[in-house]
Amino acid sequence: MRRILLSLATSSGIVLVAAVTTPALAMTVGTAAGMRAAFRQTSDLEQIVYVCRHRYYTSRGFAVVDVDYRGSSGYGRAYRNLLRGEWCVIDVDDAVAAANFLADRGDVDRARMAIRGGSAGGTVVLLALANHRVFAAGANYFGVADLVGLMSDDHKFESKYTVQLVGPYPERIDLYRERSPLSVVDRIEGALVVLQGSDDPIVPPHHSTAVVEAMRSRGMPIEYHEFPGEGHGFRGRAAIVRSAD
Repeated sequence: MRRILLSLATSSGIVLVAAVTTPALAMTVGTAAGMRAAFRQTSDLEQIVYVCRHRYYTSRGFAVVDVDYRGSSGYGRAYRNLLRGEWCVIDVDDAVAAANFLADRGDVDRARMAIRGGSAGGTVVLLALANHRVFAAGANYFGVADLVGLMSDDHKFESKYTVQLVGPYPERIDLYRERSPLSVVDRIEGALVVLQGSDDPIVPPHHSTAVVEAMRSRGMPIEYHEFPGEGHGFRGRAAIVRSAD
């Protein structure tokens, strides 16, 4: 397993950084079997360190890319603030740009790319699948599907954070509706698995079940796994193992 940093330009010309973890054989034999793009909390920083969870995928022939999309911490205030007013837009664009960059270079098989993410990263998964024809499948871990609903669901610590990331509420409720994955879920064509904790106080299960119901009503390939007693992020061994599988 090898982990390297790449720099690539976005559509607006801004350079972003992605950490790519590849299977050992992919560097000597050729293209990796596919790619899992991994995304996380809104402004977290990915680092070039060993990430044990990636071993699960690289040992099965997949490369993994973690994208420090515009808005990530670690690159200064100006870069972090780029996400203000642009959440659910530029983070999705940067995820897609990183995937296309690796596919264009021939590092991964374009036909077998997948995307996974939790919380805000789960939102990126849903929007990337709905608005771009890049990923063949996705795994949404307790992602926000309804931005309007988030304004009443969100915990106190981040209760006003979404206003910075999207716009004033309720004055710009149109933006919240427009950027909600539920507004475009009928455009998702790839296979999707949704994983959710039954006791999640931050992104309650109704975000996930609404997506699942919409997918099932169209006869689309969808799996739903709700883990009893789990919250926002899985802690129990059974949930961690099952969600990885």
